[in-house]
Amino acid sequence: MIRRLGALLAASALFGALAVRGRGEEPAGSAQIRSICSPNRRYCAVLNPSRGTTTVYEVVEGRRVKRWRMSGSFRSTVLCDDGRHLVAGYDGGGVLADRAGKDEVMLRFYDKGRLLRSVRLRELLKNPADLPGRRWGDVLGIDETGAYVVTTVEGRRLAFDVSSGKLSSAAPASFAR
Repeated sequence: MIRRLGALLAASALFGALAVRGRGEEPAGSAQIRSICSPNRRYCAVLNPSRGTTTVYEVVEGRRVKRWRMSGSFRSTVLCDDGRHLVAGYDGGGVLADRAGKDEVMLRFYDKGRLLRSVRLRELLKNPADLPGRRWGDVLGIDETGAYVVTTVEGRRLAFDVSSGKLSSAAPASFAR
């Protein structure tokens, strides 16, 4: 328990303010270097928009040890507890840009920086052309089973396997915004 608490404090000290449940969203227009951590705080990523890189570190006895780096720095990013899988969400958050169509990439699943799968808007919504206010849904992040979860304005809760990017379940959900 004390060792775990020490690791959490060290991770927080090393990486600064961190997002809850491993979900990090950068404010619109921001290009500052930022850090996010996995839900278990064993792994953290430094996202550098000016260099266009994301670097993942493992926190070992209060020190960060570089594990891998990839090209790309995304506004909405989740690092998984295993430190190897990362999910990048749509940069516009839950609202689509005016130019976005049914083939817009909404989610990207990576394994140590290698793209596994891209999920397009047409895969998330049954009728992507009929969006009230261009709002498509919301990212919930990593759930208790380790799945990446989104909800849609069509009232569905979609869970994705982070190791493949494939849909693992679809169920009714309430969407209150």
